[in-house]
Amino acid sequence: MRGFWAGEAEKVYLGACKAAMFRPDFEKHQWVRADIPTVASRYGLLHRFFPTSYGGESWIIRPQYERLVLTLAEFEEDSPAWHIWRARLCGIPDEEIDTEFHLRYGRKVYIG
Repeated sequence: MRGFWAGEAEKVYLGACKAAMFRPDFEKHQWVRADIPTVASRYGLLHRFFPTSYGGESWIIRPQYERLVLTLAEFEEDSPAWHIWRARLCGIPDEEIDTEFHLRYGRKVYIG
């Protein structure tokens, strides 16, 4: 997993996306919350954790985009606007954004 997190951090660091989000299984939350900040700091990036109805999401963020990520708190979880905002931060092209992502099987228990 750390290799995956480092790869995502490198994409953020290089500007491929503004941020990367990780949504671990409930059993792995403590591990993720302990390791992601270390990975983020190696690349000079920020880490933020957002509680959600299914546990939470850890974000790696380019410092200049922190305010955009913090704006997520203004949207209702699983609303179309929430999905669109998250997808754009993670570099998902508009034509690929799924505003019903929350209805996918396994979505609440796997890395997003």
